Amino acid sequence: GISYDPKVQRLMEEIQCPGWDLTALPSDPAVMAQQWIQVLNAKATLSPAQRQTLIEQALQHRQCFDA
Repeated sequence: GISYDPKVQRLMEEIQCPGWDLTALPSDPAVMAQQWIQVLNAKATLSPAQRQTLIEQALQHRQCFDA
């Protein structure tokens, strides 16, 4: 992933998604491509509990905006 915002960085950490901060991208795009290929090949998925937690958090955030 590419983090452009603290919320994105937190999500990447929470789901253990490798990536970079927008201000610290590798100078060689091949480095990013190689890491993304590794992640895709690993076929890592979120557990049902992780998914449910993310859904619940999203619903809580939506309630804040709907209020």
